[in-house]
Amino acid sequence: MSRLALVWLATTWAPLAALVAARARRHLRAEWPRLTWALLLGVLAGAVAANLELRVWRSLSLRGLDARAPVSLLVALAFAGPLAEGVTLAAAWPATRRALQDGPLATARAAAATAGGFALSDHLVRLWRGAPASWVGHLLTTVTWVMLAGAWGYMAGRPGPGAPGRKLFPTWLAAALVRGLVAYVLAQPAALAHLAVAPLTLLLLTAGLLLRGEGARGARLRASVDEATEELARRDRPVSLPYVLVGMLANQGALLATLALALLVGGRAGVPFASIDTEGARATLPLAVLGGAGLSAFPIAGFLVTRARRAPTLAEPGLSAALAIVVTLLALGVTSRVAFVFVLTTAPVALVLACAGAWLGMGRR
Repeated sequence: MSRLALVWLATTWAPLAALVAARARRHLRAEWPRLTWALLLGVLAGAVAANLELRVWRSLSLRGLDARAPVSLLVALAFAGPLAEGVTLAAAWPATRRALQDGPLATARAAAATAGGFALSDHLVRLWRGAPASWVGHLLTTVTWVMLAGAWGYMAGRPGPGAPGRKLFPTWLAAALVRGLVAYVLAQPAALAHLAVAPLTLLLLTAGLLLRGEGARGARLRASVDEATEELARRDRPVSLPYVLVGMLANQGALLATLALALLVGGRAGVPFASIDTEGARATLPLAVLGGAGLSAFPIAGFLVTRARRAPTLAEPGLSAALAIVVTLLALGVTSRVAFVFVLTTAPVALVLACAGAWLGMGRR
């Protein structure tokens, strides 16, 4: 292993591991043995999954498949993401089952500890075998993996009817797809990949920090999330297709308006929008400006459309936003590869923001 890799491991992981261990011992003494075993099982699972994934990718590369090619996205979504998240689930299941009696936060911590151990060994294996990587990419993926595991771990421990596996499966499947998407994007040029993954990581981290609180505020936020997920899953109210189409057009209109405003203001400020297709560091600023403007359109559109129709459920605003994202991806797929990759990665963030705007439009808090 290179000297740089050893320095990276010492300066990044040792203080982080010590901080997490100290906090766990101080505040979660009863859970400490369970979390320790979960982390160790995650380390073993990460080593196995990383070796298997690298062998598959190298076998495909010998047959002429480039990791940056569009077809590699299908491989990442169908193989890399489900493999990593499935191995994480298998390693986390013993600790998660023991944590069921302690509530959803305990099951979320068990799953997150497993994902943290997975990330430690996964990155170490990749460094040892010389796979291309960067410390920024490692940091982004670690936070993303831990938060995704915490999400399906939380769903497994939610009170209510149904087996834990059945309750967590939809969230786990979404986590597997997001994980495969992130794996594909991080194979792109570094500046584009880091900028594309950062909003998703920030959203997951913010949600995790807000929802983990033990006080009244944390309980109120978790209750709102539970209510929102139940609204999305409701089947007793039919979805109006005309309303979904009108909502899609409203999302597209809001998107065009915010992008036009960003181009006007950014152009006067000297932002080099012409360099957005260079796939280098020069594309970072214009992508950040346009990406931030585009994401801001979805909560605004979700709020306004829901208020205008007084939608009784989140299903229709969510479908409207999803359809608008698909249309945008289809348009970018034949015009700008860089913008396509960026929008593809930030699509989950846009969908969550649209649902959040619709939730506020329904008068919920």
